[in-house]
Amino acid sequence: HELREGTMASPLSYKREALDIRYINELFGNIKIKDLTPGMIRSIYAKARKQKKHSENALHKTHQKLRQVMQAAYMDEIIMRNPCDLVKFPRPKPAEERSSLTPEETARLYKCAFEEGGSHAIGLMLMITTGMRRGEMLGLTWKYVDFETSQLFVANQYDVSKTLRPPKTSQSRRWICFKGHMAEVLAEWKCTQAEELAAIGIKQSDSTPVFQNSEGDFIDPNNYS
Repeated sequence: HELREGTMASPLSYKREALDIRYINELFGNIKIKDLTPGMIRSIYAKARKQKKHSENALHKTHQKLRQVMQAAYMDEIIMRNPCDLVKFPRPKPAEERSSLTPEETARLYKCAFEEGGSHAIGLMLMITTGMRRGEMLGLTWKYVDFETSQLFVANQYDVSKTLRPPKTSQSRRWICFKGHMAEVLAEWKCTQAEELAAIGIKQSDSTPVFQNSEGDFIDPNNYS
């Protein structure tokens, strides 16, 4: 895990792996790699379920990471086979199905956001209009907004580790249209934002986030609601 620092898709992925490693240590830390068997793994999972210390989803993630660790041990010829291959652990079903807003509810939400105004609300309007993800919206800078063609380019995302980075996949780097009312709102917002930033001694530029916090910086995804 330590050797993988800086090599993963994002700092957040590395932090998530650290959590998986911690769970592995809690469950299997007193067992030598060469001694671990499929029966031990099943028994430890059963005990963890009985004690209710870990959710089924957490156990599934732990198993996926343990399987990866043991595969590395197999490739390094520390063990003769990967015991996790003999332990079936299907992905848990979600507790409840997600429900989307109806077209009428979406229109109402858009209207409420428009009436509210401001950085957070207009960012929500853009997500409703374009289908952008939260991190993509928060990572958008004026450099990638083209008012002549009414298009924006998703070049970055701002994640919960407060890092501006490219999207995980090349398919996520894409052009998106924002025609009609959204184009008018966004153009007016750029002028309003420039005035707000000037009031605190900041000059708007291509690198300025389209949706900023009170200090003119990127909005922390953990604080965006």
